[in-house]
Amino acid sequence: MTVAVLGAIRNVLQGVDVVYYLVHSLGAPDFAELDRRGASVVAREAEAAGVRQIVYLGGLGDDHRDLSPHLRSRIETATALASGSV
Repeated sequence: MTVAVLGAIRNVLQGVDVVYYLVHSLGAPDFAELDRRGASVVAREAEAAGVRQIVYLGGLGDDHRDLSPHLRSRIETATALASGSV
């Protein structure tokens, strides 16, 4: 992510209590990596900004080994969002 994007995320989260996370990069060939990285940044910046809650609206699924790459990515995104204290 560029410095401008990180700054924009940091700025938009100031004074926010709840973040609704709807980002999904399915159209990109490396969508899973983009989604994990984006979720990690939002989790870190939400914590720094004092956000109280992140609401993630992802795909429904379970954690079986045979999940599609899409559903596996949704679980990984949720894990990245939950990696901080928010």
